[in-house]
Parts: sequence; C-alpha cells; structure tokens
Amino acid sequence: MEQIELSKNLARVQELAKALRITPLFERLVDLKKEGLLVNPKFSFEELVIDLLENVKASRENKKVNTLLKTMDIHHPTACINSIRWDVGRTGITSREVTEYNTCDWIRAKQSMIFIGPTGAGKTYLADCLAVSAITAGFKVFYRRAPYFLAEIKDITSAAQMRDFYKSMQSYDLIYLDDFGTGALTEQNQAILAELADKCFGKVSFLLTSQNDVKSWLNNYFIDADIGEAFCDRIYKPAIKFHINGPSLREAQVKITTQTTSTNEVPSEVPVVPSQSPITSSEGTTCTTKRKRGRPRKTELTTENIETLSGAGTSGTGGIDGTVPPGGTDGIVPKVPHEEA
Repeated sequence: MEQIELSKNLARVQELAKALRITPLFERLVDLKKEGLLVNPKFSFEELVIDLLENVKASRENKKVNTLLKTMDIHHPTACINSIRWDVGRTGITSREVTEYNTCDWIRAKQSMIFIGPTGAGKTYLADCLAVSAITAGFKVFYRRAPYFLAEIKDITSAAQMRDFYKSMQSYDLIYLDDFGTGALTEQNQAILAELADKCFGKVSFLLTSQNDVKSWLNNYFIDADIGEAFCDRIYKPAIKFHINGPSLREAQVKITTQTTSTNEVPSEVPVVPSQSPITSSEGTTCTTKRKRGRPRKTELTTENIETLSGAGTSGTGGIDGTVPPGGTDGIVPKVPHEEA
C-alpha cells in the first residue's frame, strides 16, 4: 500500500485495526478514502470508523470477560457495587470505601485485601464485586475457594511441580481465596502457602475472605507457629483489612421468601445505594509502589503483640497510599437487583 501521512484520527484507526487483527480492512478503507468514495456530512471518515471499531473492540472484550467469569466459577459472577445493600445494618465498611477500592488501584499498588466476618455478613459478595471489577479492567485473576485450592495443591510433590506451580501463581495480578482460615492445614499445605506468600510478596495482590480472625489462623489453622507467623507477616500485616459485622443476609432472604410464600405478595424493592464517583487526585497520576528487595523483616507474632498486628497495615477507614488515576475502572459490569449472601 502506498505510504501516506496519517492524521491523528487515521493513526488511531490503524492502531485499533492492528489490535483487532483486521489490518486489511484498514488498508481497504484508506484506499476508499483516497478515491473519495466515502463521504459523510456529519462525521469525518476517521471518526466514523473509530466509532465502529471501538464498539467491536468493546463487544469482544465484554464477551471475553463474561466467558472468563463463567469458567472461573466465581460465586457471584454478576456482582456489582451498585447492587450492594446498605440497609441491613452492616458495619466495618462504607460505600465510599467500596467505591474507592473498586477502581483497582490497590491491585496496581500490589496491596492485598482481607474481609473478615461471620457467615452471611456479605463478605464474599463484597470481595466478588472487587474481583469482577479487576477482571473487567483486564487484570489476570486466580480464584478458588480455599478448601478446594488446598485439595488441589496436596498432590504437588516434586521439585519440578513446585517450580511450575509458583511460576504460574506469580503470573497473576490477583490471587483470590474465599473461605480462608477454616479447618486445619497439613504440614505440606502450610509450607506451600508460606512459600507462595514469600514468592508473591510485592508482585501479586491477595484477596482473602475468612470467618476467623488472625488469632484463629495462628492458633488453629497453621499447625506450625513459625510458618503461620511468616505467612501473616507477608500477607495479613500489610493488607487492607475490613472486619465486617451485621445480621445474616441469608437469614433475611429466607425470611423474605417465607413471608412471600405465605402472603403471596412480592417483597418491595430493596433500596440500593448508587455508585459514587471514584476518588481521584488532582494530578491524575498513577498509583505506584516500589517493590522491596529481598524478604521483609520478620515480625514475631506472639500472644502479646497479636493485637498490634491486627491493627497494622492499612485499615478499612483509610485510602491507598499514593495517588489514584482518574476515571476508575473502565469496562462493562452487569447489574443485578440485589446483593446475595
């Protein structure tokens, strides 16, 4: 094709066509433009094509996200912050904090997040909202319920398997483990978890939900105190932590269903808090953090300083250190009418 000087808009057309692997279409459109066969009085040729290609690109990305969510088997694949219920007496987190962290800048900053609370309090739904937003924003997310994850890694025995496993996990942007800290670990599993935390520290974000606090992790989940301390020093201590409390949403749903069945009336719409604008900085610079070299200094987690550990890191009432880019998470997130437990 004859070389021509590209305008800003036409250069964007070329960029999109290359990304979508439809370069011949771009070349044909250039020929048509040179021949004067495409004329639109409302839009320039380039603007019209950009609009068409942007829609094609968005459609493909949305399809990819939906397919990925289905294959991941995440508990609430349509979770959205607009559907979170704030009328149920939940404490420990605010709508402002959810909106802020929904921008995924904590993942860009390689921070981790932990939701702790009783069963039915909605911690999994909150975590799913953030995971869905991360996937929609293009982050690579690993998801498992922790008991299933532990069952999968029990067969990792050889050095080659270990190497491949850690390499694979380090390729993710976010490792999301639901129902962490229940039951008891085996010696092999706790060793793998501690090594995973060490290898991913400063490289990969973790998202954990748990019914139990850190005291239970150290006393009941990890059977070796030193290994438990090493894991918590890298994951729990620097993490953003939310201690969620409130009535069981599952019990509320059962109650509503029972009342509806007995009265044959449809329950009224549950109020939904609209999403707020993402928190941005005046400069709009990207939030970044420097990765620490080597292993972090180990903090002894004794009975006396567990309370200190529980308050360390970023609390649920604070923001992410650094600045946040404007605009939040771009992408298509489907809405659902109500939060599920």
